Amino acid sequence: MTRASSETAFASRPDLAAAFRQRKLAYGDRLRQLTSTIKTALNEQHYDEVQRIAHRLAGTCGLYGFADIGSKASAVAEAVRLRHHDELPHLVDSLAQSLREVDVGHDVDDQAIPDNRSLAGTT
Repeated sequence: MTRASSETAFASRPDLAAAFRQRKLAYGDRLRQLTSTIKTALNEQHYDEVQRIAHRLAGTCGLYGFADIGSKASAVAEAVRLRHHDELPHLVDSLAQSLREVDVGHDVDDQAIPDNRSLAGTT
């Protein structure tokens, strides 16, 4: 969906804009909660859990405009997949910092409306 079409969708459907804003706020809260979860999984060497969290983040962050977090999460998932465990502390620290600093306050009109199926595993 282009910016123009998302603006049109939100202009004609304020209920969609409000619903999206609510989901985005909830998703931002969830991202901040994942900071300790992913760091704990790494500290306990639960690499499958680190990869699961990172893979899910990489797949959903772009829906809400968090491309930087998505890229960092993708790098974490790839490092686990390749068994580059020595790189994980640095990558997870960088991802965790971005998760702690997530800003959901920017204007919803700049975002596409997410497909509910993609959000199923994020709450």
